[in-house]
Amino acid sequence: MFLQNRNNFISQMKNNTIALFYSGVSAFKNGDQKFPFEVNRNFYYLTGINQENTILLLIKKNNQTQTFLFANVSDQLTLLWDGEFLSFKEIAEISQLPLLNILNILSFNKFLNQKINFIKNYPQEIFKGIYLDLFCLPSEISINWAFKQFKFLSNLYPFLKIYNSSSILFYLRKQKKLEELENIQKALHVNHHALINMIKNIKKCKYEYQTDAHYNYYLEKNQTKKSFDTIAACGKNALILHYNKNNNLLNKNELLLFDAGVEYKKYSSDITRCYPISGKFNSFQKQIYNLVLETNKKIIEWVRPYHTFGEFNTYGKDIMAKGLKKIGLFKENTNINQYCYHNFGHHLGLDLHDLNFSQDDILGENSVVTVEPGLYLPEFNIGIRIEDNILIKNNGAINLSQHIPKEIFEIENLMQKFIN
Repeated sequence: MFLQNRNNFISQMKNNTIALFYSGVSAFKNGDQKFPFEVNRNFYYLTGINQENTILLLIKKNNQTQTFLFANVSDQLTLLWDGEFLSFKEIAEISQLPLLNILNILSFNKFLNQKINFIKNYPQEIFKGIYLDLFCLPSEISINWAFKQFKFLSNLYPFLKIYNSSSILFYLRKQKKLEELENIQKALHVNHHALINMIKNIKKCKYEYQTDAHYNYYLEKNQTKKSFDTIAACGKNALILHYNKNNNLLNKNELLLFDAGVEYKKYSSDITRCYPISGKFNSFQKQIYNLVLETNKKIIEWVRPYHTFGEFNTYGKDIMAKGLKKIGLFKENTNINQYCYHNFGHHLGLDLHDLNFSQDDILGENSVVTVEPGLYLPEFNIGIRIEDNILIKNNGAINLSQHIPKEIFEIENLMQKFIN
């Protein structure tokens, strides 16, 4: 898969150019303590390597290509403190590169300078440039490796034109291959069973965080991890989109909004369900829940590759507005965004919110997106969101998470089974 990914990227590179990608390093938390390492997802997409301080170099010269990986070599100190790095043989096998193309990272600067100087000596009319992964949050620009390279290389080699490789990768990563879909489905499988484990134990729980503990136990037991911090929001806490304090008491008369995901081989699932703490929805909860559920199901039935996220949101919010009006909770001059204050979906893949999409971008066939209509009514202290993960196809979407219960009777039957 990784060789195919690289070939697809290289095919989009201009002739006589170079591309650089960096795996990243662990960020410092405080003092000498670090956060767990998270590999740069574009680097991983092209290599399959999950290791700090590793560089990928792609060269396209006279329409011929060369690929090199530069990695750390284990020394005695590293072995004692951090353990062994991947061997060059392991890196070659994972990345599908010849062993001779795996080099010591200490040789990178000299090697790159030689290659750039070679390009520099080309006839003046031939294009020269370099691709860097320049997508990051504004707050990270000063510490981002690619931006540091941008500054350094622009000063040293002003003849080089700099291109943002992210714009190519956003569209390559959008179309999921079979192996990627299998990883997402495995993440969803674990997600499903972790939710069941949480429901099995919900009767024992007094606080929101305890429901998350039972969910997380199943993940740890099966050597997987969360793709994001769980939102376990009871009652009015569900009005807060990214609520993650998870420290309030559970109220048996309220709903628990549970938004959780699993990461499997770097691919994410992202599921939201709402559960009545008592095991039964009351009549008002049913009314609101069914409106959100209807919106969820209609979007899944309607959506096609040629739709944009803008159309996706408009379609869903129109359904929601009509439903609220029908039950008498929506006035003519009310803005639906007052009660539905987030987009109803996003791309899903190596990143939880995959890609940097525009509202005008079409979804595209074989993309995986979330469908997550939400309705938030502060005057009733209720927030409901129902989120599925779907595969976009020309002849209709496939709900990859259809096995995770969301119908009222399914949820009530499941909860009654364990509560009683």
